[in-house]
Amino acid sequence: MKKLALVGILSVLGFGCGDDDGGRTGTDSGLTLMDSGTITLPDTGTMMTMDSGTTSRGECEMPLAALPAEVLPRCSAETATCISMATSNAALQACFDADMTPPFVEGDFELDCGLCSTFQLISCGSNNGCGAEWADWNCCLEPCADEACAAGCNSFRDAFVTCIQGLGATCQSADASCFP
Repeated sequence: MKKLALVGILSVLGFGCGDDDGGRTGTDSGLTLMDSGTITLPDTGTMMTMDSGTTSRGECEMPLAALPAEVLPRCSAETATCISMATSNAALQACFDADMTPPFVEGDFELDCGLCSTFQLISCGSNNGCGAEWADWNCCLEPCADEACAAGCNSFRDAFVTCIQGLGATCQSADASCFP
């Protein structure tokens, strides 16, 4: 199994651009990712291939698709209210941690409110101008099975974070589908 260690990005993307209201007021770009653990993806056995003279790194360079409607929403209206009043990243994390919406579970994959928000923001960034930065970071993480390995990808993570921050309002409401 390949691990996509979201833990590393959360330490950097647990940020708010402008103020820390999670973007719910519409006055800033409010991008925030919360600590939601690790996504485990199946090993597809994808091999490096040549295509028109360019080297493909495989599926890791593909943009992350948004979550399907069947697994949404994953957060409660109460959590949205809590997030709108949060004034720090710690308060935002407390809002996500307190969410009582049952997670979507399939095999080893567990999608809770915080991971839903994180996933949708990464999807937005990887599909709206930060695809190359996403591919660099995700392909670096692909062989990682622990946080020590993932730490070696921090420069790619930081480039992805900087790119998403530069998108401004484009991904401000990327996680809206996680809420009712």
